[in-house]
Formats: sequence, C-alpha cells, structure tokens
Amino acid sequence: MKRGREAAALAAGVLVSAIVAGSPAGAGEPALAGTISVDPPTGQPGNVFLFSGEGCASEAGPGVMEVSVFFGGELILTADPAFVGVDDGGSWTVGMNPNGFMSNEEAIGTWEVTGTCFDAETWEVLVDYETATFEVVAPSTPPATDPPAPQPTTPTAPQPVAPPPAEPAKPVTARPDFTG
Repeated sequence: MKRGREAAALAAGVLVSAIVAGSPAGAGEPALAGTISVDPPTGQPGNVFLFSGEGCASEAGPGVMEVSVFFGGELILTADPAFVGVDDGGSWTVGMNPNGFMSNEEAIGTWEVTGTCFDAETWEVLVDYETATFEVVAPSTPPATDPPAPQPTTPTAPQPVAPPPAEPAKPVTARPDFTG
C-alpha cells in the first residue's frame, strides 16, 4: 500500500513537471544537469546512505528538491520535498536506510537515486540530477573460530604454613634418679 501511494505521488509529480514544462514559465532555458553524491557508495543493510547535491537555487532563493530511490526498477521511495532541506546556496542532503523498506536479504543489490530541483515560486525545473547508484552488500560474517583451548590450571588450595622454629633445648641441671 505504501509503495502504491509513493508511485501515485511520483506520477503526480511527473504530471506537474509536464504541465510546468509546457507552460510559459517552463519555456525558459533548459534545466541544468547536476550530480548526486552518495555516501557511502557501498554499505550493508541497516546503513544510512546520504544523498547530496548542489545547485538547487534560483535568483529567488533555494529551490525545492524531489529525490526518488529505485531498486530493481521499482520506485521504493520519493522523499517528500518538505524533508529535503536546501540551504541558501542550493546544497541539499537527505538520508535513507534501505532495510526500512524491505528485509536485509531483499535489500542486497544495486540501488539507484535520482533528483529534480524545482524553482520554489514557479515550479520550473532548475536542475535534473543524473542517476547515481549505490550498492547494498551482505553483512560480512566473522570467520568461524574455535573457542580458545582451556589452559591447564594449578590448584590454588591454601598451602600449609610451616610451624615456627622450636626454641633451643636447655641443659638439664638436675641429677637423674633411678627407680627401680
């Protein structure tokens, strides 16, 4: 159901783009081509991938970004423009965690991300960003190791304490008596 809403949102965005491009405001200069950076370019399920770019601004100020993520040719996510912050210079960044949309095993493979920057006032396309890719790889498994062999231990029973040395014998000064 969620993917259906996202696909509908994307279709509506494409329709709006087509209408704007056909309007006198969209009849200006062609949109610039931009580049999307992906950081990291390769990661494991559960990693957050950051997508960023520059140039999303017009003379009127920061533009509005639409970022879409695809996997296996299927639209997985279109980031709501309200959640893609664009600074005054036109730089933007948005993050995505692939396993937020599917299981870790299903998320492994090559993903694609595209973006379009619109003028915030006229909705004219300012920048069409080239498709970038990123790779989700299986988590590495540590090599199987046997547990360390037990080390022989010596009993730690208390050792007997030697008695103190005896005092030297004293000479006998009495005469022995014999009975008997």
